[in-house]
Amino acid sequence: MSYVLRTEKTWNETRSELGRCFDQWNVSKWSAEANVPPGRVNGRYFTHDEAAVTVRYWKGDREIVLTMQSQDSPAANLRALYLCLDAMRLLDVRGLGETARSAYLQLAPPAKVRDPWEVLGLRPGASPELINAVFRELAKKAHPDQGGSDEAMAELNAARAAALGEAVPA
Repeated sequence: MSYVLRTEKTWNETRSELGRCFDQWNVSKWSAEANVPPGRVNGRYFTHDEAAVTVRYWKGDREIVLTMQSQDSPAANLRALYLCLDAMRLLDVRGLGETARSAYLQLAPPAKVRDPWEVLGLRPGASPELINAVFRELAKKAHPDQGGSDEAMAELNAARAAALGEAVPA
């Protein structure tokens, strides 16, 4: 996660603001759901899955589902979704909704990061010596000077670094 949202707003305060946002956007059917009981949404110390929030709403006959779990609490995830939805509403009001949609569709999809152990073909917990030996063998094929690519070599370097960070010293 590259951005941590810090907010003093409670779940109920943000939910109320989200309701006003949807009213202004002429959306009457919507819901906000957390993965924890209502009494815990403003708490602390959540697992990644417990912090997740889903907002569903209907624009015309189309259901739109947004889920967020990159923040550390349900209240913060709901706040982040509210900020996103209010920005989208403002773009629509200003006649820029189609322009924003077009811009997002032209962006490259997020890069998928493969599991470092899969890249190396090793089991988790391999020794640093084995990680380095396998890396050297794979680098002979992945290196751009040997018919590989910059992308393949970058993936291999990242996998080695991650695996060495997790490796159990011999």
